Amino acid sequence: MIRRIAAFVLLAGFVLLIVNILFIGYHRTASLTVYAIVAVAFIISISIFPKNKK
Repeated sequence: MIRRIAAFVLLAGFVLLIVNILFIGYHRTASLTVYAIVAVAFIISISIFPKNKK
């Protein structure tokens, strides 16, 4: 249950980050940096923890 709540919070934060980058523009450079870090972490986590398909 805690993992679902954490995933929902991360999803909401990611959506707010995208909205800020595209429409609001508050600290756009810092927002793009955070976006890049999140994207790289996502790609690394996919390669480290692949799903086992049975």
